[in-house]
Amino acid sequence: MPTQTPPPKPVPDGPHRYGGGPEDPGAFLQRLERRHLDELARRLADPLGRLLRAEYLLGRERAGRLLDGGR
Repeated sequence: MPTQTPPPKPVPDGPHRYGGGPEDPGAFLQRLERRHLDELARRLADPLGRLLRAEYLLGRERAGRLLDGGR
């Protein structure tokens, strides 16, 4: 009776894949190519802008200055 070999264990994704602790973000960014950094910045600009605008308007609302007074 032939025995079946178990399927190979999946390799985990993420910073712990090679055994060490979390990778230094600065070292990760230095390895990226310029085009990848540009793409990442473009993808993050709109969501971060929306969050900042929402926080700004919330702060104005808390302070009682919801209207911009002339703009």
